[in-house]
Order: sequence, then structure tokens, then C-alpha cells
Amino acid sequence: MREFAATGKVTKTPEDLKEMISATITDYLGNEAPGGLKFDFVCPDILPPLICDRIQIEQVLVNLLDNALRYARDRAGSIQVSTG
Repeated sequence: MREFAATGKVTKTPEDLKEMISATITDYLGNEAPGGLKFDFVCPDILPPLICDRIQIEQVLVNLLDNALRYARDRAGSIQVSTG
């Protein structure tokens, strides 16, 4: 985001969307979600590469995960992350 703000340009590379989402969830949550929540990640085995700035997409994913956790904090159950 800083690079984009400073120059108006970002570096876009082909990324494995399934791996990127899975890694972001793991990095964000560690081994388990707080409060006994369960995160389910549902994704087709094969997806075409996504041409993107990985850092920007990861930031969006972290914001979505944070919002989901805030909303679900007082509710039992699971949060499903799905690409389809």
C-alpha cells in the first residue's frame, strides 16, 4: 500500500489463490481461532493464478478475517471462508 501511495504503481505477480488464502488464515489465527470458533476454508483444488499485489490482497483478507471474528466473537459455531 505504501508503494502504491508513493508511486501509484504496484508489483503484480501470478499468485496461487488457494495457497495465499490458506497461508493468510494460518498466519492470522495461528493454530486455532479464539473463543472456540472454527474456521473452515472451502476452495476448489484447482484455481487459475491470480495476477495481483500479494501484500494488498493479504491485507484485505486480514481485514475480512478480523471483521468476521469481531462479529462472531459472542456466537458459537464456525466461520466459513469460501472461494465459490
